[in-house]
Amino acid sequence: MNTGRVLPLLGGQQGAYVEVAGRMALNFSSNDYLGLAQDEGIRDQAFQMAAPYPIGATGSRLMSGQHELVALLESELAAFFQMPSALVFGSGYHANLGVLPALTQKGDLILMDKLAHASLIDGARLSPALLRRFSHQDMGHLKQYLERYHGKVNRIWVVTESVFSMDGDQANLAEILALARHYGAKVLVDDAHSVGIMGPQGRGVAAPYVSEIDVLVGTFGKAFGSYGAYVLASSQIRDYLIDRCRSFIYTTGLPSYVLAVSLLALRRLPELDTERGHVAGMAKRLRNGLSDIGQAVLGDTHIVPLLLGDSELTSQVSRWCLDSGIYVCAIRSPTVSEGAARLRLSVTGLLKTADIDQVTTALRGYLKA
Repeated sequence: MNTGRVLPLLGGQQGAYVEVAGRMALNFSSNDYLGLAQDEGIRDQAFQMAAPYPIGATGSRLMSGQHELVALLESELAAFFQMPSALVFGSGYHANLGVLPALTQKGDLILMDKLAHASLIDGARLSPALLRRFSHQDMGHLKQYLERYHGKVNRIWVVTESVFSMDGDQANLAEILALARHYGAKVLVDDAHSVGIMGPQGRGVAAPYVSEIDVLVGTFGKAFGSYGAYVLASSQIRDYLIDRCRSFIYTTGLPSYVLAVSLLALRRLPELDTERGHVAGMAKRLRNGLSDIGQAVLGDTHIVPLLLGDSELTSQVSRWCLDSGIYVCAIRSPTVSEGAARLRLSVTGLLKTADIDQVTTALRGYLKA
């Protein structure tokens, strides 16, 4: 079934405003949470840092694509996130698609939150393990599965996002990890939407629990303002992934400039507490401002989903927003369940109070009309 999706044509830089199909609009659709993708200092330093290396990686990392920059980035990632080792991947999708198939075998079980990202679902489906999905954020349902399968399968993996990309809510990592400990399960957490923008020094909401997490996935494509992803784990798991993970082995390494941007962004994260506080404040202001519209405003983070339900209505509101100078994407089935269409408003550090108030006033006026 054709859902009518189209690729929006964006021009120039993407800051608080973005050019969409020739018109300027407030940008509420970017994952550049800290504005680092627009940072001229990082851009200029990255060109200098990457200059001694080939433009492209020239091959997979097991052949000619293992350059000094990627080794340095992995070393600093492991140190910053306080994990034993790091492995850089071509994208978050590459990481999530390959890790579970590499680390599981027939007779294993994957228990995954029902609203986990599509890349995690695809990775689980490619694995030889049995997949069961527990109701979103339902610790009772997770416990039921753990009790049912404990002692009946070889190994259990519990898989979740830390901040859910379409609902903007936070996983109950403390309880998930407590259950995993009790039943002897392994845990994989995708921290893509919290790393950089949440947690101490931007180390993500998983930071207090890293000693209990077996695999922690993060991305450079959001708060880092770059591209690519990484897996944090034990040295043993890292070595195993290098040897067995197909989405790592059979793909070209990242270009030197991209690696340099990611490395420079990583070094900047600890000094951006003010920016993180600004984003949290703007997100709270937006959520509070939309609370009287009558539809549910989901989550409690910088991702602010306005639940409208009907796909056509959601698309209509998104088009009206663009005509009104506000760029916010409609999220419809199959990305979310039928009847759960929404506007996904993404708050970044480049937005100001007046920008938040503009979108709040516009949406309130349109939806109450």
